[in-house]
Amino acid sequence: HEQVGRVVALCVERDITLQELPLEEIQKLAPECGKDVQDVLKLEGALEKKVHKGSTGLHSIREQIRHWEDWLDFQVKGNRQEKEQT
Repeated sequence: HEQVGRVVALCVERDITLQELPLEEIQKLAPECGKDVQDVLKLEGALEKKVHKGSTGLHSIREQIRHWEDWLDFQVKGNRQEKEQT
């Protein structure tokens, strides 16, 4: 957390985003970071890394969207059938 804080502080100081900070600058503050760190810093990369059920990761979000689309579809079909029967 400390290293990430320094990286973020540097970005704030320079008025740039994390994605705009060169890898070399990141590695000065967090030497263990490899080239893949820039993929993680992108929004899509960060969201793909979150794979826990109910998280804000893309997989979980897509699962929730499918669930609620199915639920809505069921509700709409159920209401149509009720109206047709009356």
